[in-house]
Amino acid sequence: MPSQDGYIYILTDSYGSSYAEDKDYGAWEEHYSTEIRGWTDKDTWSSHSVSIDFPLDKSETYFLVHATYSSGNSFGNSSGNKSYVHVFKDKDLAYKCKFALEEGYKKYQSKEIRDYREFEKFDIHYMTDSGIKIPVCYYEAWCGYFETLDSIDVEEIMFIEKEDI
Repeated sequence: MPSQDGYIYILTDSYGSSYAEDKDYGAWEEHYSTEIRGWTDKDTWSSHSVSIDFPLDKSETYFLVHATYSSGNSFGNSSGNKSYVHVFKDKDLAYKCKFALEEGYKKYQSKEIRDYREFEKFDIHYMTDSGIKIPVCYYEAWCGYFETLDSIDVEEIMFIEKEDI
């Protein structure tokens, strides 16, 4: 069954805590924890959309590549932020994506790349299930002045019926 809108919806349960000083420009902190439950073919209040380039099959297990990162500003930080990168049918392609993203982050951290236009010279990319070459970008959510990549993970996800959501 192909996705009608070209997306798969990742179902999660998220928990968080926060602290903020009660004054202008006060210190603050946020911490998030996210449990990935599975996928569905319909958008829900607790889902995150990820574009796909293949037909969905409810009996199949797919592989979600996702990043956990920290962010913030001069006054505080947030940890446990999530970025849902891509969903694969092929487990090997999912791990190749993970390794490409990690390699791209190492290049970013090493300061070999000073400008997003320089990133293209390294030709770091991953392939989708349908053979589309996706370049790893300098401007991923975890690449920034206050951002730090904590992990990139591959997680098996299975279909969850609407009644179970």
